[in-house]
Amino acid sequence: MEELSNKISGFLQLLDQAQKSYNYSTDEVHRMELLSTDLIHKIELRACSYHSRAKVATALRDCRNLRRQHKDNTIILEPLVSFLQTEKGKLLISQLQQTLGAVRKAERSTQDRQYHPRVLSTEEYEGAVPS
Repeated sequence: MEELSNKISGFLQLLDQAQKSYNYSTDEVHRMELLSTDLIHKIELRACSYHSRAKVATALRDCRNLRRQHKDNTIILEPLVSFLQTEKGKLLISQLQQTLGAVRKAERSTQDRQYHPRVLSTEEYEGAVPS
């Protein structure tokens, strides 16, 4: 059975990755908007042939599609990231990290457990059962 600490750790990693993905997608939406503006102005203001204009239009379409993907990602992650940035969200992460430490400590204490006899001597304990 998978250890509980691995599941808690995986959940904390999921929360961290969600925040990173949200920040990345937000930056990419902004960058794609700037690129879209550049491409639109290139079509509008530069004299170019039909083929070069078609290439710019294709680049613009690709840019807008990529922007939409990142925008969708930010929309999906917004509720979670907003919660994680509140005091309750920060407290939740902190408590989960503390709980993870306690669970790992408990898991370590249950591994390689040994019993130390209190009344019997070590030789008596490890030897045959007296009759």
